[in-house]
Amino acid sequence: MSPVRSETINLMFLQLAAKAHEIMIVNSLGLIVLHFVRSELLFGDGLPLGLVGSGLSFNNFEYFFKKEFYGSLKYNGDHGNKARRVMFVTVVIVAGLTAALAGPASAVLLVPKSQDWAAGGTRFYLNGSETDFWPADLSGNLSELRSFCNGNESTHLGICPAGGFHSLWKHWGTANSTDFRAQDVRSYARDLSGSNFYWPVSSASSQIPPLYALGNSKKGVSDATTLIQPHAAVVVILEKLATNWWKALVSQRGMSPDQVDDRIISANARSGITIVRCERPQELLYSDNAVHFPSIDGRFHFANSLPLAVHSLNNTAVDHLRFQ
Repeated sequence: MSPVRSETINLMFLQLAAKAHEIMIVNSLGLIVLHFVRSELLFGDGLPLGLVGSGLSFNNFEYFFKKEFYGSLKYNGDHGNKARRVMFVTVVIVAGLTAALAGPASAVLLVPKSQDWAAGGTRFYLNGSETDFWPADLSGNLSELRSFCNGNESTHLGICPAGGFHSLWKHWGTANSTDFRAQDVRSYARDLSGSNFYWPVSSASSQIPPLYALGNSKKGVSDATTLIQPHAAVVVILEKLATNWWKALVSQRGMSPDQVDDRIISANARSGITIVRCERPQELLYSDNAVHFPSIDGRFHFANSLPLAVHSLNNTAVDHLRFQ
């Protein structure tokens, strides 16, 4: 890993290094060919004019298709030590091919490639029944949760039905009708769900790690607002498994954690589908304490609204609209 965290800048540095590597290879080959040229001129039978400049022209691939090179080959076949001439021409051709391939080879070999390592896998199960993980009663009056979830801190506890509500309120409290579709979306969010927005859902006083809710907002009368979120219990187990497999991978390969770019862990888990409907705004008189909520018949069929008595409504008379 480079001290610079930008992948684009790191690739630019590697391309510069590849170009410098190519230049050094070509220079080295040029010195070798020039040494052969000097040796032939001083201690051999001389060279035709077309090969005297081969030490400078060999790195241009067009040189091997020009008349100067062809004419020199004919001269070499008719004069002097043929074995010595063939060796010299072979050196020039090999140097030319190496120079032509040095650039692409350096660019390919110096740029690191992603390697997938199968760190491992295991089976796990959730110790609970279907009603434990997808309860029908979310009122918070369950006997097991009553001592924890009846207070003002219920929105901060992940085990309560209202757990994570504080994150939702904090997120949507800063968004409005003009910017909530333009939230910063991570690159993998669109690949996972095709979402236009996402936000973390967490519980400050819980051991449950942050979850990311992905979704799309309602854009028309016939559209719906959709949300996708992983199951909290599965996420807890996956986080522990990911930590264990990560330590095993780094230890077994003897690598530094900085040498691995990313970690991917996945699981197949059952997830419940929940549908929510908003009722139309209701105008309440100061003496009213019944609020109508929409009901759902079956899975996706909406039924008539049902009244719910809310005795904590503030029924103090005011001269303006008040929302609760």
